[in-house]
Amino acid sequence: MGPEAQLEDKEKSKEKGKEKSKEKILGYLSVNPSATTAELAEITKLSISGVEKNIRELKTTGRLRRVGADKGGHWEVIERA
Repeated sequence: MGPEAQLEDKEKSKEKGKEKSKEKILGYLSVNPSATTAELAEITKLSISGVEKNIRELKTTGRLRRVGADKGGHWEVIERA
């Protein structure tokens, strides 16, 4: 396997890991809508900034919405149609 093929495989694996992290976040938030980023970091094994980045991406793609204030609010997981 040449270096280009190895790089391509590594990128595909990275994308799968990102998607798994996002699915873990959505799954956890659907059961625990008031979960914190620290809790999400613990269950996904990501850093807090990694969780925040995934949350931003999920909000941008319309899969996740924050309802209420940062403190005292909760997350709403939006199912795909």
